[in-house]
Amino acid sequence: MELQKKELLNALSDNNFSIALARAKELEELYPKSSEIKMLYGDVFMKMSNYLMASEQYENAMRINPLDPNVYSKLGVTCTQLDKWEQAISYFKSALSIAPDDYQYHGFYGWAIWTYGKIKNDKNLLKEAYKFLSEAKSQGIEMDIVNDALAEYHIDNATSSWPIVHEKEGPVSYATKLDHLVEAKKELDHASGLMSAFNTGLKDKYHEVQGFIADLEKRDFHGYPFVRKAAIIGGALFLLFGSTFYGMTLLIMAALYHHAQMTPGYVANRIHVKGNFGDPFWVRRINEVGRYASSFTFYSTSFSQVLFMGWIFRVATLTLQYTMAIFLLPFLIISGYISNYDLLSRMKQLAAEGVPATKF
Repeated sequence: MELQKKELLNALSDNNFSIALARAKELEELYPKSSEIKMLYGDVFMKMSNYLMASEQYENAMRINPLDPNVYSKLGVTCTQLDKWEQAISYFKSALSIAPDDYQYHGFYGWAIWTYGKIKNDKNLLKEAYKFLSEAKSQGIEMDIVNDALAEYHIDNATSSWPIVHEKEGPVSYATKLDHLVEAKKELDHASGLMSAFNTGLKDKYHEVQGFIADLEKRDFHGYPFVRKAAIIGGALFLLFGSTFYGMTLLIMAALYHHAQMTPGYVANRIHVKGNFGDPFWVRRINEVGRYASSFTFYSTSFSQVLFMGWIFRVATLTLQYTMAIFLLPFLIISGYISNYDLLSRMKQLAAEGVPATKF
């Protein structure tokens, strides 16, 4: 028996399937009640990618020895190749119940749940899978399917807390605060140490999210343009009418506001998120009142008079908006510097904690 088994295994390692099948058949005829021989027979079919025949042999082995966890694990693997994920989960669970301390079965079970959860887009399954996958990893199990599933978990988790905006090209996630980017980078750091070398699809997904984060680090919000414009126009008008002190004061404040919003260049993508970061409250209310007032025509029958009244209301709205901006300018400058210096101190703190030093 041992000589024939050795010949079978050697033929199988050399992909000499004709000899491997012949030896498996001989052994089965000699030992029809051996679950080990049935599993070897199944291994030959498995390597030939004949998963139905492999499954049949493993089932025969299971009937002979229903307490062997390895046979359930092999049945689970054949089911994954046949896209029978519910059956695969059931078989891996059986192997785990027989040998709960064998963390390789934790890995197989977690991987099957993870894959099925991805197919079904079921977050509860994904959370359950992560528990078993992380248990297997923590116990020193090194399996590509476990590492890749954990890596994908961290990649998916990198942007899970970001607000989603439904744009023309589809749903897009945006980081709206520094913490979003810090957490995303930590998740990608975890993933980078787990991905197997040959999983190009997972690597592409990783680099896609990495590039997305790099794009989001480019700040595209530098304060409200109308605030700067109000201070510049107001300062120019004061200078034009001979009031040098007030004119220069407003121009200096416009420059300070601009500087307060430029430092340090951190991500501020909230401007993309509908309802999360729009114009200030007072601007929205002034514009709303202006739109409401301009809808009245005062029973005028002249089209030119209607246009003139609409123009008057728009000018009045804009004037009120600019006036409010000038009055609030000192507050906006101070708050800008406070928030930015607070951010600078947080960035230094994160750098001291070992968070990757990249410009936010």
